[in-house]
Amino acid sequence: METFELFLLGGTYVSVGDQEVALELYGRSRNGEAIVARYYGFRPYFDLVEPSPETRERLKNDPEKFELQERTTFLDGAEHAVVRVYARLPFRVPEYRERYKGPGEHSVLAADIPFFHRFLYDKGLGLTVRFDAEPESAEAEERYTGARVVRVVREAGKDIAPAEPFRPALTTLSFDIENAIRERTIFTICGVVHRADGERRTFRLHGKESEILARFAETIRDEDPDVITGYNIGGYDIPLLEERAKALGVDLLVGRDRGPFREAGDRLWRLSGRVVADAWWSVRKDLRPKQESLQFVARTFLGDQKLDVDRRNIEAEWAKDPERVLEYCEHDADLALRILEKLRVVDKAADLATVAHLPLDEGLNGRTSQFIDAMLIPRADRLGVGVPMNHRARRENPIEGGYVHTIKPGIYRWWSCSTSSRCTRRSSSRRTSASRPSLPPARP
Repeated sequence: METFELFLLGGTYVSVGDQEVALELYGRSRNGEAIVARYYGFRPYFDLVEPSPETRERLKNDPEKFELQERTTFLDGAEHAVVRVYARLPFRVPEYRERYKGPGEHSVLAADIPFFHRFLYDKGLGLTVRFDAEPESAEAEERYTGARVVRVVREAGKDIAPAEPFRPALTTLSFDIENAIRERTIFTICGVVHRADGERRTFRLHGKESEILARFAETIRDEDPDVITGYNIGGYDIPLLEERAKALGVDLLVGRDRGPFREAGDRLWRLSGRVVADAWWSVRKDLRPKQESLQFVARTFLGDQKLDVDRRNIEAEWAKDPERVLEYCEHDADLALRILEKLRVVDKAADLATVAHLPLDEGLNGRTSQFIDAMLIPRADRLGVGVPMNHRARRENPIEGGYVHTIKPGIYRWWSCSTSSRCTRRSSSRRTSASRPSLPPARP
């Protein structure tokens, strides 16, 4: 048995057999070792407020439920009897709450809290944790890359607990892509790796497109970065990687659990065990520049600039001088890394995660509502106050708001709409849509 202190990068869960899950805690130890800690035995749950006798009987006889507990909670100014329903698997909770909810707006409580967040809230955990652990099975070890896998010990009064704050050195990988504008073919992926020990190295990948993608995934697994960055990678580079990998049948399994990129919102992507930190998004939030292009930001913020390559004619530039394009691509990745480091994005995210009691990934990419939940829900639980689900209050005559459309970056045709709401293409455009190829989204 060994004692660990872990700086949490993120967490999720994985099914173990048919009726159990293990929580996965990804992070760096105080001495800088990459760790995946598996925690067994924590069950998802929700509360039913004053369920009917029929509902209670159904629950008692339900073979899929794990356990029932009789409790009381404070809700709407009064004490109420509740039944806490423990399920076997987290993804069954939405089904359960719909199956057993009764009349009234607050008949079900705490049924929409993400399972990993529920674990953090109940255990009082935050950015740094402490636990005793044993080596995990060899079968589990094979699931992960670049990290030591351990099993948290929960016996003889031992359990996971908060640790004194600390900041291990993290490894960051920044990358950039150069590709054909219309055909989308990738010419090269270049990058810079700033390792936890201070070493800084670069890489340039080019050749057959499928091999570029495969070697890029291999580079991430070999370098094992904690943070992946670039300039507008959430809006351009990662979607392009996903598009081309799918077209060519290449698996981009680059998470610490050998999993793929997961889209988590507008321009937001996540990887298990790694933090995706888009330098463009940080610039937009922290600097609010007059222009958001990498050229403008590099000039005004770093006193540097992009190299002299015509991005609009990249096919010709690549055919004329591939070495210059490789240098240009690598330099863009370096600029993004330097911007991220000068803005101290990771440090500020860690500060926020410390206050909100969340992992680093949430401190960087979380929404304000998640920070508020992380601070208020545990306090409500300690005081015995019921936590309603996060939905809009019901109204007898609800007000319908206007439709808000998210505009995606790109090149659009010019349309003209008459007062009769009939939209037609302007007469100056003579070409049909069939003869006019669509263009990909443009970089900011």
